[in-house]
Amino acid sequence: MGGPSKSRQLRESAIAQCSVDIQEAAFVAVDLEFTGLFLDADDSSSARSASLQEYYTRCITSIPSFLPLQLGICCAHQRDDVWELRVHEFNLWPSKRLFVSDFKSLQFLREHGFDFNSYLEQGFTYSRLDPAKAKRQRHSCDANLLIRALRSAKALAVHNGLLDLLHLYHGFIGDLPKDVSSFCEAWLSEFPLLLDTRHLAQEGRYHILKLAGGLSLEHLNRHLSASDPLPGLAAVGASSARTAHGSAGQDALLTAKVLLMQMQLWIANGLKESREKEEERHRLKRLEELEKELPSNWQDVHQLAADCGVSIYRCSGLSSGPAGRFGGAKGARRPVLDIRRDIAARRLAEEVGARDASAESAKGGAEEVVSKDSLMSPAIRPFHNVLAIVGASPGHLCLEK
Repeated sequence: MGGPSKSRQLRESAIAQCSVDIQEAAFVAVDLEFTGLFLDADDSSSARSASLQEYYTRCITSIPSFLPLQLGICCAHQRDDVWELRVHEFNLWPSKRLFVSDFKSLQFLREHGFDFNSYLEQGFTYSRLDPAKAKRQRHSCDANLLIRALRSAKALAVHNGLLDLLHLYHGFIGDLPKDVSSFCEAWLSEFPLLLDTRHLAQEGRYHILKLAGGLSLEHLNRHLSASDPLPGLAAVGASSARTAHGSAGQDALLTAKVLLMQMQLWIANGLKESREKEEERHRLKRLEELEKELPSNWQDVHQLAADCGVSIYRCSGLSSGPAGRFGGAKGARRPVLDIRRDIAARRLAEEVGARDASAESAKGGAEEVVSKDSLMSPAIRPFHNVLAIVGASPGHLCLEK
């Protein structure tokens, strides 16, 4: 009798620790492994680009038949300048005995290291949450407790996560609505804030991520880790032997890492654009000030132009040009206003050069680390509650109206 009791205690402890980590996390990355994706997987015509509603209908037709095998959760918690990524993984045991599996999907999972023996040996039961029992859960080792905790998470993160969301809703919440807009509303009533790392990658593929390759989770992780690694990442509870797609916990970890690295790039780009706009505003204002400081009579302006190397002729440096009372062999003289503007621009360039040299010498070496408040920064807000959609047009789904 001691064995089952100890096993139950371990499962209860795992659920309790994960729930605490969710409460403390700045955001929580979630991933699921399934027994299959689509019932019409053998129908090549089904892969053609569809509208969002058509694609959604295809998804919800298949979801009830397949099972979520494993739930991966990665809780991103910041301590000082270190991001602690706490990984949890739960095998999910269904309440029904009969279900559909796609042979290709099972092969894919096995090839990527999914442990079916471990899955069959120990798992966590789950069922749909009962609103009438919101304050009390019958089994303290049920995976339902994790979904209750996720409801209060500050933000959720997924990668190309529509199917993950649909499985979570169908398995733990209720029947899936028939139309996509009703699902969006129902989802946000349970989980108010979501980010999809694939959508961030789609939007910034070239000008932010400088990425020429694919947008899979493992490809993004390799590219970002090599080109723009984020300092201060510490994974807790992850196995280095696990690979993407063979472990929901590993995929959740990669999702959290990729989101942090992407946020770093998006925020840096936003700061750069903001700085450039401010510099341009300052440049135009300073140019106007310098121009006002210049004399207005043409003799003084011509003398200043000669002193700073600004030509007063329309065709400076040419042996021929329009001659006349406004010029000689070098051509007609330029309007005084144009000459004054060029003198002011020359002086501004000298000021900027001196300022840039001073700033370069004073520049610090350390980059600012993404903080727990970065999710709400102006650079990241446009990605709130937008899912990437592969196989439908447009390539994203906005959950908010």
